[in-house]
Amino acid sequence: MKISLMLSALAVSTSLYAYDYSIELYSGVVANMNEDVTYKLSGQEDIVLSNVKLSTKPFTPPPYYGLRISLWDVDNTAWEFEHTHQKLYIDDEDLIAPLEHWEMTDGFNFFFVNRAWKLDEYMEGLRARVGAGLVITHPDITYNGVRYHGHGHGAITYGGGYDLSGYVWQVGVQKVFDITQNWYLSLESRLTYAGAWAEDKNDGISELQNRALHFNFGLGYNF
Repeated sequence: MKISLMLSALAVSTSLYAYDYSIELYSGVVANMNEDVTYKLSGQEDIVLSNVKLSTKPFTPPPYYGLRISLWDVDNTAWEFEHTHQKLYIDDEDLIAPLEHWEMTDGFNFFFVNRAWKLDEYMEGLRARVGAGLVITHPDITYNGVRYHGHGHGAITYGGGYDLSGYVWQVGVQKVFDITQNWYLSLESRLTYAGAWAEDKNDGISELQNRALHFNFGLGYNF
């Protein structure tokens, strides 16, 4: 039994060793499409915001950012884990009373598993990827003069106002520019689509979609 476990561990470690790893940190700007947002509260009439403008305000704290870890195989394909800290705001003047403030700025967080490809035969440093995953939200709602905002400790800390609230998928094209043998710069454009039903501390439910075009710039490192 012990020998079997040791052989299994050796096989896993050998398999992982065959991969090349990279890690990227990025920021950027986001163009969100206008969407219909519905706010539901038990015993109250639904508040429907039709074709309302959603903003990201990427450089307003907390900032918009992303982190991606890639495991590249010898065939120039990769499996990736990615977190995007997307944020959503609705301007107060676009709301309908008694809903007075609406934002998800501690996060409308995306957690992806991606499949990626190096396309150097078409252009040096060209990459493409598709991915799917989950949305974890942290609403900050003011309803009838009362603010309902859970206090958490980051997007990966589940609870404290963070809840699993939906699904997301993406497609993207990236160009990397080598600085050294290990370090590189990254420019990327991505399309994301998310559907969410986010519950706040008022037991209100926000139902919405988020269709967005992301323009990202970042720094990466090859191990």
